[in-house]
Amino acid sequence: MKRFLFKLSLFAAINVAAYYAMLALAHPFSTPREAGIRSKLPIIDDAKSYDIVLLGSSRGEVLTCHSAAKEALESALGPNVLNLSHQAAGIEPAFIYLSCFYQKGNRTKKIVYLIEPFALYSPKWNRMQWITDREPFRIYFTKTLLTREGSLGERLGDVKTYVTAKLKPQWFLDTWKFNWSPEDSLTERDPQAVNKRIAFLYPDGTDQSNFERYAARLEQIARLATENGATLSFVVMPALLGQEPGIESMNKLLLKFEKKLNTKSYDFSSELQDLALFADHDHLNVKGIERFSREYLAPVLLLH
Repeated sequence: MKRFLFKLSLFAAINVAAYYAMLALAHPFSTPREAGIRSKLPIIDDAKSYDIVLLGSSRGEVLTCHSAAKEALESALGPNVLNLSHQAAGIEPAFIYLSCFYQKGNRTKKIVYLIEPFALYSPKWNRMQWITDREPFRIYFTKTLLTREGSLGERLGDVKTYVTAKLKPQWFLDTWKFNWSPEDSLTERDPQAVNKRIAFLYPDGTDQSNFERYAARLEQIARLATENGATLSFVVMPALLGQEPGIESMNKLLLKFEKKLNTKSYDFSSELQDLALFADHDHLNVKGIERFSREYLAPVLLLH
């Protein structure tokens, strides 16, 4: 019986090793083929120093999702900027990306978290599936998913999703390009579209228990940044959604962080309300990116 179990275990181990080897061969350690591909792991180098690292979700991701947008950002902030913002990324994915950044021996002087209040109010945006589906296979990232906070079942589920996504045809066919064009421009503010967007971003409303859970994780991001010698600024980007649900509670939380952790926070959500600067109701177009980077982001970075 022992011999049988040994052979069975050996067979399983060989198959697991072969499986991982196949993944590694199928997904070489390469950089993205073009600007706009949403994978972040390939752009996280080893032992590199950056002037600025950006965290956030899609509002931050558009800042570098097209060559024209990237040029507008870099003209204001300089070329040594790493944007780890990812569509639909809540607090948990942001923490994972920043952890990976430091695990690989990288350094930065300044971190700007382009934070949105919805990220604190729903587990939907804090599930790792939003990023694991689009990231190439990396052994260190698998380890990060396994060792992060959360139940064992949740962590194993993340790893399963991460690995199996690489074996689907969509992985090899889809370039994960951002559905955004630098020429896009909003012509009118549509109240129905705004309400629909708010409902989408807040599927659980402003649940306080969710807020407290992800506020604790946000504090861990702040501590991780400061412990590694970086200044951290929280910036709320302009949008045309009106006052978003939960933003007052979020801003109060960020003020507490300022006193406790020496971070800074800036709410620009009601700035730059010109429709011509937006591709839709909550994403800037390239003209908006140019103005936001020059008139708001650059001064923030000079102050902190």
